Amino acid sequence: MGSETTKLAGGASHLAGIHALRGIAALMVFCFHLHYVGLIPLPKSWGLIASRGGLGVELFFVLSAFSLLYSNQKNVRSGDTSWILNYIIKRFFRIAPLFYAMLIVHCFLILYVFNGKLDIQRIIMSVLFIFNFAPKEAEGIVWASWSIGVEMVFYAFLPLIMVSVRSLRSAVVLWLVAVLASYIYRRVLEADTGISPGYQHYAFMSQLGVFCGGVLGYWMFDKIKSSNELVRRKLWWLVVAIGPIAAILLLSDFTNILVAPGRPDTQLWGLTFGFIAVLTAISTKQWMAHPVLQYFGERSYSIYLTHAVVIYLMGPLIRRLYEFSYSLLGGYGFVVCALAVLAPTLLVSEITYRYLEVPGIVLGKRFASAHLASKE
Repeated sequence: MGSETTKLAGGASHLAGIHALRGIAALMVFCFHLHYVGLIPLPKSWGLIASRGGLGVELFFVLSAFSLLYSNQKNVRSGDTSWILNYIIKRFFRIAPLFYAMLIVHCFLILYVFNGKLDIQRIIMSVLFIFNFAPKEAEGIVWASWSIGVEMVFYAFLPLIMVSVRSLRSAVVLWLVAVLASYIYRRVLEADTGISPGYQHYAFMSQLGVFCGGVLGYWMFDKIKSSNELVRRKLWWLVVAIGPIAAILLLSDFTNILVAPGRPDTQLWGLTFGFIAVLTAISTKQWMAHPVLQYFGERSYSIYLTHAVVIYLMGPLIRRLYEFSYSLLGGYGFVVCALAVLAPTLLVSEITYRYLEVPGIVLGKRFASAHLASKE
């Protein structure tokens, strides 16, 4: 979820299109949870939010893989393995401060709002980021944090992927193998009646093919950028054909057959999002570079981890607001409720971004610099 600031040859501080997609992913999950957690009905024509809004998480996975490969390629090509520890340090301090703060918030909610009891074992697993390995705990204590459990496992394996996959061809092979592995693993979980349907989706292996869609997307981007004009044009049109067209097909009733055991549709979304990432990385449209989308992208991690709590706490209020606005706007009262919840969510996110995320990033860089200095 956490964004990775990168440098372009042209001097831009990041890939603006990728950053904007993070903001879009955060808004997708926000609207999805406003419907399912806030219990706010959607307009009849907005059914895609209910059926596909949760894919914002898979989009986050793809963007994480894409941007981390992009930002670490110089280190990988140097041949000096000391970058791996620096990478781990920076990833930990990028994710942990906000996650730990939200863990404290949720422990407070368990004790004083839900009148529950704290499970020390669950807390320890969350602190160590190993809860994805326990089927009954994979959803996490922090709401929506199942994805953090998946991300942290992927972060641990990513250095191996980065040093092993060094071309578009090897990235294609990796994606094919990962998709097959994810499909088989999920089918095995589905056959085990003792495994909850939730874990079938939350398991790291079930999402591996999605992440590798981001890896493939990065190497397609690299190939396009480094090829001659003729090859670049052919690859560009291939991406244009696959990305948007695949998205349209996956959103249509025509491909509902793919929403089947093993969920091949999820793996194809990983590839589709990877190619859409290529499109936005190479040719960012003016609207994607808009400051509002960049703002959402920069704070997407905070928005993601805090929005569910805000929705829950505001639940009774926004349901009354929906009843009132429904008399005026019908089902589009959902928009009024979304804006009413988004405002405090952004306020909370701004606070957590400034006082938890940014200091964590700075601290991670300091530790990484200290490690480099000790090696010299």
